[in-house]
Amino acid sequence: MVRTRELNILISDGTDNCINQETFMDLRIKFHYAIRKKLKTVILTINSSGGDVFSGIAIIDSIRELQFNNIHVVGKVVGLAASMSVFILQACDERIIGQNSWLMLHGPTHSSIGDVDIQETTVELDLLKKLAEQFSEFMSSKTHKELEYWKNKLTSKCYEFI
Repeated sequence: MVRTRELNILISDGTDNCINQETFMDLRIKFHYAIRKKLKTVILTINSSGGDVFSGIAIIDSIRELQFNNIHVVGKVVGLAASMSVFILQACDERIIGQNSWLMLHGPTHSSIGDVDIQETTVELDLLKKLAEQFSEFMSSKTHKELEYWKNKLTSKCYEFI
């Protein structure tokens, strides 16, 4: 009998309701384990409403590290992959979406509460534009859709269920 060498990891909202620095650190430990053990496959089971953009980018970079170490990464959606978790899914080598599962996508967002500093807001808007451009290029490289398609999707003000 041949045993596959794989690791199953769940990305789920849990009590925090988002992808955050804690999620990243937890995954990083598990990814390093997979690299040390020279596993062949990591399966990321995703049921998440999304979360922090920069924690998500760190997870994507960590997935690339797995791939650099010849580990095949499978993303499997059960329930919902929304917002940042859609981009994490796209970083995987193989993507599986359950028959009754959903994807929800939108561009990067930001909100302010209280007194608003115009200069600070301008800097934050520039950052959002750069992130939308980066994610558009990323999605275009991972799908059969052109860059302009993703630019339009990720700069519109709507949330889209796929």
